[in-house]
Amino acid sequence: MRYEPENILVQKMQEGIYKWKDYIRHHSRELNDEYERYCQFHGISPEEEESAERFMDMREQQFEEALKHGDA
Repeated sequence: MRYEPENILVQKMQEGIYKWKDYIRHHSRELNDEYERYCQFHGISPEEEESAERFMDMREQQFEEALKHGDA
């Protein structure tokens, strides 16, 4: 798998070339692994775009919480 820089991923998302599942798959091995664990834990399919959206929503919530507590 070829991973892409963040700015390219964001650009492709903005242009509608990528959706969240594509973003995750092209981001990093670490994010892919985290996504796979998330899907397994929640009993959802990693092949569904809705699963990728839920995962990214969860990550955004975690980031916002970390900001509130000065951890980010």
